[in-house]
Amino acid sequence: QAISLTIAPNEIAVADFDGINGQDVAITVSDPSFGLGDVIVFLNNGSVGGVWQGFTQQTAIEVGIEPLDIQVIDVNNDGAANDLVLVNYFSNTVTILTNDGTGTFTTTNVTIDSGPQYIAVANYVEDGAGLDDIAVACDSNNMSVIQNTTSFVGTSFSHISSLGIPNPADILPGDVNNDKDFDHIILGQFNDTLQVIEGDGTGIYDALIEFADSPLPAGSGALEVAFAQLNGDSIEDAVTVNETTGTISVLLGGVGAGISNVGGGLGSASTVSIGTAPTDISVGDFDNDGDDDFIVSVVGDASSMRELMVVRNDSVSTIVLSTGDSFGAGNVPTLVQNGDFNSDGLLDLVAIVDLTPDGISSSPALSVFLNETAVVVSCPGDIDDDGSVAVNDLLALIAGWGSSDVTLDLDGSGTVDVGDILVIIAAWGSC
Repeated sequence: QAISLTIAPNEIAVADFDGINGQDVAITVSDPSFGLGDVIVFLNNGSVGGVWQGFTQQTAIEVGIEPLDIQVIDVNNDGAANDLVLVNYFSNTVTILTNDGTGTFTTTNVTIDSGPQYIAVANYVEDGAGLDDIAVACDSNNMSVIQNTTSFVGTSFSHISSLGIPNPADILPGDVNNDKDFDHIILGQFNDTLQVIEGDGTGIYDALIEFADSPLPAGSGALEVAFAQLNGDSIEDAVTVNETTGTISVLLGGVGAGISNVGGGLGSASTVSIGTAPTDISVGDFDNDGDDDFIVSVVGDASSMRELMVVRNDSVSTIVLSTGDSFGAGNVPTLVQNGDFNSDGLLDLVAIVDLTPDGISSSPALSVFLNETAVVVSCPGDIDDDGSVAVNDLLALIAGWGSSDVTLDLDGSGTVDVGDILVIIAAWGSC
């Protein structure tokens, strides 16, 4: 399905806003005359007879001037992350849209530092309420922290702190040192770094706050950062999309960690070429094999057109990335997010495309790409592919003991050894 739009959106968010028919979509749209912008919600029509029926566009919700980033948030900690938060660049505000569960929203605005661009949602202020708070990277060289003080009385948010940060760009919550406090991970817009500001559970930072910079390759021109669990250690790893060099960089989390994987931080960047001018990334298990993969908007080397490229991750303890299928070439897919839109258990994609990419006019549209991947059962210890991990697999491993046979090196260490036996023991039985 492709739904024509009047104006190309600035960002996409995905959640089940009305509680029926699966996940829905929301976009932020600017007013070309620099008036108030809008959030537009597209509700999922579900499936009939196994055929997905697409989305229906809802009445636009008026917000601030130049709405940019939009994220899903659980305002009242009811377990349903179906509310929305967005930034309004020229209004210097954050807008919180509280959902009544049917896709009808109530608006709350909070004034923050000037030039808000990117949002991160997490429980930054550990006040016992367990509510989602908000951090915003601003063009005024600041990070604003907004505490969620919502109660049974009503929705309430307060701007509690600002921290000076040079040229902040994309921002995410994460726990790269595995200490159970949310940290702020901020992409440096011009200095080719990924900065970690260690969270302490207060949301208020002083001049002595700890910063840790992880350098990216010089001249990377990184635009986006995402988190994924890539190497099976349950600690989040960072992935940056580098427009200038046509690469993605992976920085492992928990590097230098001590007992129980606590401590440490992001490791050195490992960089892989992916095409020309990558601009956006979506993380999820797209091939349904149990680990996180990437979808990247990039100009493909073969097609010479902007397309969505699948980057598969088939890691155990060593990261193994490989480019795979690409699609959407000819329609300039840019922004991309994922969700299970037809409720078949597979992650689909929604992207912003141009239906007439002739370089003269523009016909933006919201386009959905349904995932048709066969269901895959991940069974890394099943060496003989008989559907179970059993004695024959163990015997095959012993026969190749000490070798570098990649079919037997289950943990990716480079040698068939005890680590591979542990993989087999952990997976013992039917797949």
